[in-house]
This record gives sequence, structure tokens and C-alpha cells, in this order.
Amino acid sequence: MTSPGTLRRLEIECDDRHITDSSLALDVFATSAHGLQVNAVYMHFRDVLDGVVAVISASCLEYRHDPDCPWATFKFFIPKTADIAALVTTRMMPLLPLERITHLFLECLPLQGASLPFQVALGAALARLERVHTLYAKDNYRFPWSNYSPDAPHALVGHPHHPNLPALRALYVSYSRGMFGDWWRRISGALAARKRAGHPINSVHILHKWGTNIQRPEGAAVTPLETFHERQDVDHLS
Repeated sequence: MTSPGTLRRLEIECDDRHITDSSLALDVFATSAHGLQVNAVYMHFRDVLDGVVAVISASCLEYRHDPDCPWATFKFFIPKTADIAALVTTRMMPLLPLERITHLFLECLPLQGASLPFQVALGAALARLERVHTLYAKDNYRFPWSNYSPDAPHALVGHPHHPNLPALRALYVSYSRGMFGDWWRRISGALAARKRAGHPINSVHILHKWGTNIQRPEGAAVTPLETFHERQDVDHLS
């Protein structure tokens, strides 16, 4: 999986707002990530009081469950005062071997709404992942913000002439939480937006569990999720 003498695992975690100005930290991570035979990346952005916490972790998909799987992880802070999109595009994403990254893992499907800092960071990151054809995400367990707008640009789509994740064709969603009222609106919005933009997702796989026992609670109603594939009036890709 790695060449002799190659550093097999690297983890950098720093909340200093100047970490992205450190050529030493960036070079160490880039050297490690490019030296590993990686083809998958986990990414997560989270809003905090003064900016965005970002996590990127590169690994090899085929060995993700191997205890000896090599990986490189970088957790850092982006202040709100920074040009977030430019920083992600020019400093963060080049740390990865972008030409080899074909699988992407996200904490949850991107939301659609106001241009919060983490949305800006996520959109900038997705725009650089031009080889990703398969996306793995968890369910959206968060309620939308009060200024949620279904007409706002969606992070999974991007600009019409420079789409995010242009090679994306397969989506895997692990759905295991309560049935919030807007969950289907979020996933259908993402699918429809890409279809309208001319970059449809051709394969959608949804894994649903009732809980740790994977059983329906006695007397519970059938959810829309369980009958979605049986409905004749629904275009599953729109």
C-alpha cells in the first residue's frame, strides 16, 4: 500500500488561525497525502463562533476497514475574516492528490440555504474534486435554518459552467435517524438540482435502519422511505 520508508499515518490538529500560513504544516501533510496510494477523502466543515473548523482525511478505499490502512488527516481552523473560498481552493485542496480522488465521504448531504461560512468552504472544496464519481453521506439530521431557501444554489451543483463534482454518478446515503419532515425535500432537491444542471446522479442507494436492532417498532407506521421505490408517480432521479 505504501513504498518502503513512506510515513503510513499522519494526523495534524491545530486551532491556531494562522495554521494555513504555515508552509511546514502544509508541506508535511501534502507530502504524506501524495505519498500514500489514496483514492478517497473524508471532508467535514462546521461553523464555529469565529470561523469554520475543517477536517480532511485521505485514505485508500479498498483498505478503509483494515487496521493498518494508511491515512493522512488534517484538522484546522479557518477564520471568518479570511477569504474562505480562495483559501480552500488554493491552499487546502492542492494538499490532496486530486487526480486520484474518486470517492468522497461527507458527514451529511449538503444543505441548501444561506451562504454561511461552512457552505462557502464546502462549495469551494467540491468544485476541485473533478474525479469523484461516488459520494457517501449520512442522513441530514439537522433542521434547516430559519432563512432556508429551496431556491438557493445547492452545493452539490455549483456554477452551471463550472459544476461541483462534475463526474459524480453514484450516491450512497446512510439513513438511520428519525424521519424529520424535510429530509426527503433535501435529498430530492439535491437530485433535481443536478438533473436540471445537466449532471444527474444515475445511481442512488439508501440504507435505512430503524435502530440498533434494525426492526420496526411494534405498531409503527410505514415511512415514505420504505415505499418510495414502489411509487409509480415518483421520478427517483428528479
